[in-house]
Amino acid sequence: MKISDYILSEEQYEKYMNQFDNTKYKVTSIDEKGNNSIKEKLYILNYEEYKRSLWNAILGMSIEIQNAIDSKNEKPKSFIVVAPPGAGKSVLSSYEETKHLEYRNRGLVKIDPDKVGLYHKYYKEIYDEIPSYAFCELQKFIKTALNDTIRPLVHDGRFDTLSEGTQDELIKGERMIVNNRQ
Repeated sequence: MKISDYILSEEQYEKYMNQFDNTKYKVTSIDEKGNNSIKEKLYILNYEEYKRSLWNAILGMSIEIQNAIDSKNEKPKSFIVVAPPGAGKSVLSSYEETKHLEYRNRGLVKIDPDKVGLYHKYYKEIYDEIPSYAFCELQKFIKTALNDTIRPLVHDGRFDTLSEGTQDELIKGERMIVNNRQ
């Protein structure tokens, strides 16, 4: 299969996005004259922006994926780090990734939701303008990128993987992979 086979169609993406309320955030900005202005803003990706952000996330993982392809094996290993937000999953994952490369000498694809979120087209604006709601807003992109594209792609590639996330995120992601395969 090609990577593009794992990307949602426009209809699937629209259906996915319709489950969210289109929250408009009030953003305060200061113009060049020093006047405050308040405007309402949406951070919804249209389908083309979604595809571009998703491709960028995949390209951002391409070195890890290429290393895993080069060392692909018949019995891939999966490592899962589950904890609540802020508990240190990324630190533990980095340690485990180093140990894996040191002892197994095989590539490992690290699936990090925070890293995927970096590729959202409006990432910087979201964190600058609505820092308290940034995580919630980015999850709309992160969830579909991980559950519909990245996790199934890595799963089908039979790569050694290290996934991190909260318990609910990982359970839903694994369920979607199983359901898509049946």
